Amino acid sequence: MNRSNAGGIVLPDASKAERPIANAATGHCTAFAVLGDGAGIRFQAESHTELLNLLILNASPDVAELREQVLFHFGPEMEQEHYFDALAVRRNGRRIAYSVKPEAYLHRHRKDDLIGLPFLERIQIIT
Repeated sequence: MNRSNAGGIVLPDASKAERPIANAATGHCTAFAVLGDGAGIRFQAESHTELLNLLILNASPDVAELREQVLFHFGPEMEQEHYFDALAVRRNGRRIAYSVKPEAYLHRHRKDDLIGLPFLERIQIIT
């Protein structure tokens, strides 16, 4: 819900992200933006590419709702977790989750990945 003060200033809604990102980082970009209609909603991005993806989705007339850092559960018992960088809900109700990564990361193994697969293979299992 938008908050306003006695001066009539309306602040954007808080981010709906299901996990926070660092306010600052050395070695890569972190970004915060206000997107959406009216006073908008605060969004956060962990890279310049994520920010550009959010800007493009925000500009799409077909996107009815946009969220960032959205938690999904997967696996046989839905016991595993993955955060998608963005989730767009289209006007027709279709939901599309986006994982935004540089191409160089697609075949790398993450040290903390419980599945032990490169990102591209892991995301195929998740989806």
